Amino acid sequence: MKAMNHFIRMFATAFALFSAICSQAQPDPSAIWNIGEANDSSIEFAPGWRDELTFTIGKSVVSRDFAGHHSGWDRERPYHVVFALAEPKGTYELVLDLIYNSTAPRELKIQVNNHTGIFSLHPVAFKRNLDRRDGNDIILCREQFVARIDASLLQAGENKISLTPLGNGNYDYDALSFRSATAGSPEAIKIEPTIFFHKTNGVLKEICQVKIPFSRSFARGQVVVQFDQQKFFTALTNRGCDFGVLTVPVEISADIPASQAQVAVSLGDQTVKSVCDFKPGKQWKLYVCPKVHNDVGYTDLQPHVNELDVRNTDTVLDVLSKYPFYKFNFETSWLVDNYLNSRTSGARDRFFMFAREGRADVNALYLNLMTGICSGEELHRALYFAYGLHRDHGANF
Repeated sequence: MKAMNHFIRMFATAFALFSAICSQAQPDPSAIWNIGEANDSSIEFAPGWRDELTFTIGKSVVSRDFAGHHSGWDRERPYHVVFALAEPKGTYELVLDLIYNSTAPRELKIQVNNHTGIFSLHPVAFKRNLDRRDGNDIILCREQFVARIDASLLQAGENKISLTPLGNGNYDYDALSFRSATAGSPEAIKIEPTIFFHKTNGVLKEICQVKIPFSRSFARGQVVVQFDQQKFFTALTNRGCDFGVLTVPVEISADIPASQAQVAVSLGDQTVKSVCDFKPGKQWKLYVCPKVHNDVGYTDLQPHVNELDVRNTDTVLDVLSKYPFYKFNFETSWLVDNYLNSRTSGARDRFFMFAREGRADVNALYLNLMTGICSGEELHRALYFAYGLHRDHGANF
């Protein structure tokens, strides 16, 4: 019986392992070339990042020659892919499966031989955790980025595609592939909402993004977005790019409802008109709870830190006096105790005035305690001082 149970467990384990292997995404067999596998992991790539690298299809080794991490911080770090191609025909697609564990770069520059393209990146929240490390990431996003590349940018024989993230951000490679484009409609102009609004001359406006695909170089251009009789203009300049998708911010009045917009894009001597669906973004109201972390003795001698905390509180009260909308939260009630013991009656009265108005709120606990090892009595007593402020002076906690 024990032997039978052991065999069943071994069979179940082997079946689970086989299923996991079979379920992993395999390289696209129709692709002209693949680097890595789209399996939600960059483990098959070389560790770390490089300032520059060249990967030759058919010769280089992924685990040794292509770093899985690519950063746009500080400066440009191009990763080159060299490959051979027969007579180029039609349109191709460069497909990048990307993993974001932190801030994404602003843009991605793609150079095809001597031609430069520019594209924006659009991370999407990833709902499934692959491993424990991913599960602990505050930011975890994915993206399947697709760039269309016309055959006119390529040549028979050797070609080189260079990838360079721009802006303070980075990503990991899950997989890269280059393939003939599938049949479908060409990229079209789009208007996308954002979460950003601001007032200009008393008028609330939404900062929308107009996505503009282009396939030839130009010097200057203009975007006009029209709703009935209202028009919104934005001028744009080219940074020496020959192809790609421009992302152009356009300020649109926030009172315009969901509708269709007439969009006219002029790039040099070429003008393209399109009808785009417009859906305004949600207007969020954000509540920020400013505070200063209370850590006595970590960065300096304790008496010095105590005095610095008191001076910080003086600054907080000055800000509260200057800006009626401002509120502040004291991370521990000890900060208030320390302040009241260090200042004269005038400063204390000013503090209690803001506390009664609910603009200077106090944490109920006296200190940042490790609550998991506190007894019930310790936790109760840690609330005494904050409650005393509420009872005697009307302060919130």
